[in-house]
Amino acid sequence: MKMDDLIQAFPDQLKRAIEIGEAAKIGKSKFPVRNILISGLGGSGIGGTILANVLRDDIAVPIIVSKEYQIPAFVNENTLVIISSYSGNTEETLSALMQAFKKEAQIVCITSGGLIKEYAETNDIDYVQIDGGAPPRSAFGQSFVQLLYILHHLGLLENGFKQYLQDAIALLDSEEEAIKTQAKKLQKNLTEKSR
Repeated sequence: MKMDDLIQAFPDQLKRAIEIGEAAKIGKSKFPVRNILISGLGGSGIGGTILANVLRDDIAVPIIVSKEYQIPAFVNENTLVIISSYSGNTEETLSALMQAFKKEAQIVCITSGGLIKEYAETNDIDYVQIDGGAPPRSAFGQSFVQLLYILHHLGLLENGFKQYLQDAIALLDSEEEAIKTQAKKLQKNLTEKSR
């Protein structure tokens, strides 16, 4: 599938992400969550950065995003660690997962499979499996929506985000032709400027 097709299918990706999020089985927190660490790189990590900015006035605990092999020293049983790796094989994220497990953090993984899924299954760690088979940067909708649902399942985020997702899908569907027209104009301008 070409990138154009993947981009045009974004509203469908959001719909599928909602299905996955609604069906996700996330255990309740054993300890109060006092901070959140989201570990992910590239297309898998950008959702954490956006989430931290979007929810900074809506969530009572700090959200930190890490793209490193090492996790911060503050991580403990009161930390929710969300491991986000589309492939499930990202070295840095896998390293962060193993360290968080040793520190007895509360962990939830988002992945399409790979070593992270295996590690989660072996160690009885909650995970949300998203659809695989696409370039990671084109799976933003699925991974980002799961971040929202994880926080919701753990009682850290109210229901309101669900309506925002439905509104976003409706807007993208209704404005599809206008968006395509604007994208073609932007592409033309960028092409002309690069000459």
